[in-house]
Amino acid sequence: HDQRHQAATELINRGATLYDVQGFLRHRTPAMSARYAHLTDDRREQTARLLDLPAASPKTATGKRARP
Repeated sequence: HDQRHQAATELINRGATLYDVQGFLRHRTPAMSARYAHLTDDRREQTARLLDLPAASPKTATGKRARP
């Protein structure tokens, strides 16, 4: 059980979704995987903070950055 819990924690910390964890650990119901949902709260906050960063310059069709 401890190894399964550790695996689920590591998967979520590395970007897996709860559905990924459910499939990987063969949980029969989403409720079984939901016990790890608290681990995604930090990731959600980190993702939201990305919106506070300056936007990257758009690239042209050639892949080069457009000049301002």
